[in-house]
Amino acid sequence: MVETASIKRRALFSLWVSMVLTLSSGTGWAQLRVIGNVHSSVGFSDNVLGSVDGTVGDVADGFVSVSPRVTLGYEGATTLHYLEYTFNYFLYMQHPDVSTYGNRLGYSVSVQPSAHTRLSFSAGGTQGKRQVFNLLEGADRSDPNVLADDRISETFVSFDAVQGLTWEITPVWELLQSIAFEAVIPLESDRSESKNYTVGGRFGVGRTFSFDALGLVVGVDFFTFGEVEIEGSDPQPEQHGLASQTYLQWLHDLTPAWSTELRGGVTAAVNPDDPDVHIVHPLAFGAIRYRRERWRLGLEAEHSAEPDLLTSRMTLDNAVRLNASYPLDREGKWVTQATAGYRYSIFYAPGDWTPLADGYHGILCDAALSWGATRFLFLDVRYQFMRVSSSGGIGQFADGGAVTQHTAMLGLTLTYPPEGIPLRVPSLRRTRADRGLR
Repeated sequence: MVETASIKRRALFSLWVSMVLTLSSGTGWAQLRVIGNVHSSVGFSDNVLGSVDGTVGDVADGFVSVSPRVTLGYEGATTLHYLEYTFNYFLYMQHPDVSTYGNRLGYSVSVQPSAHTRLSFSAGGTQGKRQVFNLLEGADRSDPNVLADDRISETFVSFDAVQGLTWEITPVWELLQSIAFEAVIPLESDRSESKNYTVGGRFGVGRTFSFDALGLVVGVDFFTFGEVEIEGSDPQPEQHGLASQTYLQWLHDLTPAWSTELRGGVTAAVNPDDPDVHIVHPLAFGAIRYRRERWRLGLEAEHSAEPDLLTSRMTLDNAVRLNASYPLDREGKWVTQATAGYRYSIFYAPGDWTPLADGYHGILCDAALSWGATRFLFLDVRYQFMRVSSSGGIGQFADGGAVTQHTAMLGLTLTYPPEGIPLRVPSLRRTRADRGLR
């Protein structure tokens, strides 16, 4: 009896193993992937407090950062689910009070109910502490941060959600639709009521030709700014606004590698509580891009006006960005990446939306060299230069001046398994006419 029971147990175990292997090699667990990623760096910065040049606060310090990320992806026949948690910690050795941290949990799903229709949805939340001059977000970011306001050093929570629809009506016509929500809530006791949020939608129609794509996009956003305090004036009460964008878009493929993009239209904002308070500005964007295998090169210029949830103000931005990335060897183990950007921003005062001060000029240059030591281990060395200036503004720029920061660092990235997730939620940002409109 004992031997018979043992045989039965071995038979059941063999059957269970066979079922697991069958599922893992078919449509079951093979579709489920867990990916681990850790990035860590050590470095040095000569102006950790973001102080105006020449002041007492212009001090240097070393730092250590760590950012683990866990990703859970599930690929179905017509769906892709994507759940991700990221924690980041940025510690200054001698000035821990300006260190930052963040927790981010996000979920995305993409569904393709038919061969010509794609639905997507994403939602996420972030909690942490930010500091205005911690700009180390990656060498692919070239927008200088000109949030020259002491209030930006704070703990906060934020939430966001986006729904999107792409429908290819015919092989050459497509419709785009999206709805987005975002909220930023400071957690300091003196600003706990300053809840900023925006909700809006976009609708677009486009036609694709052999080497061109034309489209029309219309969007409307409703936004709310909580109580805002401006140095030297009384606090501004909660305010509301409506912002709209209407523009034409043209994508043109010069060659299989070179492409261009132009957008032109108008952006307007109005205070529904006081219709006489409004802003109307032209909207313009131009870009030329080069993409070939691992080579990337792009030059962009943009003029826009939009609400900024971080500063509780309408902003008028003029920006120029240049980015490049290319491998140094055939295997692609050595890769260089560099960006440079200039941005001029004007803040509008809450309430009457009059321009504040003389605007802010920002320059950000970033260069990195990475080496793929193995399939799952990457090492990089990186340098960043940042300068923000104003002839007279708010916060540390009340008397004019400039903030300059030089930063250098060494980093490593571990990813396992190295192949990662085979598919990602498709991006709506297209850069070639033969791939449709944005």
